Amino acid sequence: MRLLAPLFVVATVVLFASGVAMGILHGQALVVARRLHGPASVIWLALFAIHALVSLKRALIGGRRELVAVGRSVQGRRLRGYLIAVTVVCGLVVGAATVPAQHHWVDSPRDHHRGEHAQSPWKAKPPSLRGFLLSRRPDSNRGPHHYE
Repeated sequence: MRLLAPLFVVATVVLFASGVAMGILHGQALVVARRLHGPASVIWLALFAIHALVSLKRALIGGRRELVAVGRSVQGRRLRGYLIAVTVVCGLVVGAATVPAQHHWVDSPRDHHRGEHAQSPWKAKPPSLRGFLLSRRPDSNRGPHHYE
């Protein structure tokens, strides 16, 4: 794990800096930031997955010991358990609630900083599931396997 730490820090800095740069830069600099951001995110996710898997066993054993401790327990143990549960649930709710905004950000056109598009992707309505399913229906005039 100590060998991965410097790589993890560098990947984090590149990922964060390129993400901020994509929101600020225009033209060729934006293209460079996007080219850095993609590989940095893959490397960061791989390093994070290794870190999480290595730490998972220790975290599960320690968490179980604390939650089912027999005898005298540390003050605030139950409150910590509730706070962790509430935090996880809130994170899932916020993540699910922001999915439409994430789609607008990911699907924004490459020239979104040039003002060529009248409507901001943040003001556009998110695509509906019904509209998506209807666009995937086979066209009877073109055969059973043709989709628009």
